[in-house]
Amino acid sequence: MLFGVPTALLILSHLGSAQAEVLERRQARRRGIRELEIFRALLFSVFNGTNVQELKARIDALALAAEGIHHTLDVSFGVSASHERVAALEPLPQQVAAYAQAFSELVPDVDPARWGLWLDEVTAHWEVIDQEVRPRLSELGEPWLSPNINIMMRGWMSELRFGGLSIDAPRFLARVEQELLGRAHRRGRPQWSRDGMRQRIAWLQTMNSVLDSVSTLSRLY
Repeated sequence: MLFGVPTALLILSHLGSAQAEVLERRQARRRGIRELEIFRALLFSVFNGTNVQELKARIDALALAAEGIHHTLDVSFGVSASHERVAALEPLPQQVAAYAQAFSELVPDVDPARWGLWLDEVTAHWEVIDQEVRPRLSELGEPWLSPNINIMMRGWMSELRFGGLSIDAPRFLARVEQELLGRAHRRGRPQWSRDGMRQRIAWLQTMNSVLDSVSTLSRLY
């Protein structure tokens, strides 16, 4: 009889530990789900789009329009005669209009101050996930992004925070069009215009990469 008591206690102790681990795992997953839902809501809050696929389609449309402008600027940089520049820049007004339309379909009327606040909120919340939620889930053997993708996510979040998508697109594009068409008959090619479009394209590509990772996590949690 006395021999069975320690064995029973050992079994009860083991069962208690197993139940505690299950509870701990459940709590960690619940927090992961909650924090990821908050992150997704923040990420979508300044855009038109209710899901990853829809938002990525709008981003792709804007990137395509940006690439058209960038290509035109590249061609215009490659010619020297004024009449050749005029011909090279001929598609620009239509491309600028297409970009502005794609931008308005992606980003509703957001105040520039709200845009800056959004960037702060998104990057700060991802840091909470990366520094608090992810390590605990990994410790419990729960799935996450691959180590390489997780490292890349840190870089992508930094690129979003300091990247080149301006919320004030109409003013930027009006300056591009006025500056370039005004210079078509003169020497000098404003480098900032081409660089500005390249930065926007890179920002949009980064945003799509972030959305891909969000989609992966959505399938896990």
